[in-house]
Amino acid sequence: MKRLLFPFAAAVLLISGCFLSNPVSQEYPFRYVAYIKSNRAAEYDRLWKENGVTHLNLWFFNPDANGHLITPESDTVIRRVAAQASARNIRILASVGGGVLNEAQQAQWKRLSTQEGRLFFRDECLAICRRLNLDGIDLDLEGKSVPDGYSDFILLLSESMKREGLLLTAAVSRNMTGFALTDRALDVLDFINIMSYNFAGCWSRRPGDHSSLQDTRRELFYWVLTRRVPPQKAVLGVPYYARIWDYGADGNRRDCFYLTLDEMSAFFPEQLASEDFFSQELPEGGIRWISMNSRQTLLEKFDMASHCGGLMCWSLEYDSFEPLFSFSSLIHKENLVFRYRDRTPRLN
Repeated sequence: MKRLLFPFAAAVLLISGCFLSNPVSQEYPFRYVAYIKSNRAAEYDRLWKENGVTHLNLWFFNPDANGHLITPESDTVIRRVAAQASARNIRILASVGGGVLNEAQQAQWKRLSTQEGRLFFRDECLAICRRLNLDGIDLDLEGKSVPDGYSDFILLLSESMKREGLLLTAAVSRNMTGFALTDRALDVLDFINIMSYNFAGCWSRRPGDHSSLQDTRRELFYWVLTRRVPPQKAVLGVPYYARIWDYGADGNRRDCFYLTLDEMSAFFPEQLASEDFFSQELPEGGIRWISMNSRQTLLEKFDMASHCGGLMCWSLEYDSFEPLFSFSSLIHKENLVFRYRDRTPRLN
């Protein structure tokens, strides 16, 4: 791991000016941010209750035809989940937007381009937090769904959130949101969740490693070095799923889909240990390409994240309840060890 750690640690030292040498359990805590589909949070509660999750982001809240944010699960269930999270000192946030929005939802978010629309959605976000006993809002508008005025909205919402003691975070990626976020907007966010995955997918012309270490470093460097986000506010995202491309014997793509960790452990138990991008011959002819993060890669990313603001996963319902294969369990074990480690980046 020497080859990986030196350039990353050196870069972080250069930008931060100083790097805390205190244990992570003191003033520089390690965040484990878990996104989870709102209607699966109760079903998968053991994963976020037992594995050191610090922040639980329920996805996705979006506006209806009148612009009011729709709760993706019953208020009663979300309040119950919020109470259980609070009892374990887990912060729970409503994640609004999402990577795939329909035309009606996009049209509603475009209202952020006006001051009137920004004030309206500010009030909607505050109302959701109050009604459901949530700890904050996570913004996740991406690509063509990012409206004009997005940064202005962040500045407006941040002022109100801070006044009520609520968190404001955002999911970011260089290509999908970097163009829309001003330095001022980044500065007022409590932290950012860096989406360092989906660099390849069903939209790609050919299969590829959708969350490689190289792409992850490049994405992290963009936010910490180029955009000057303090390392302690940069939370590194990792995927809890595999991307699959199936090709027929004729070379034409036949299918493209994703697998959860349980499915990955069933189909690729040996590769899950240390392989990220590989292929297999299909019984009926053709070839299957698989892109995932192995346990070895996850640990290397954990090491990167341990010198920044923590680790984020997309998405917790893709994890496994089996401790042998669960990424959450692996992260929790590593984090328990890390609490007694010096934070100074290791250069050897």
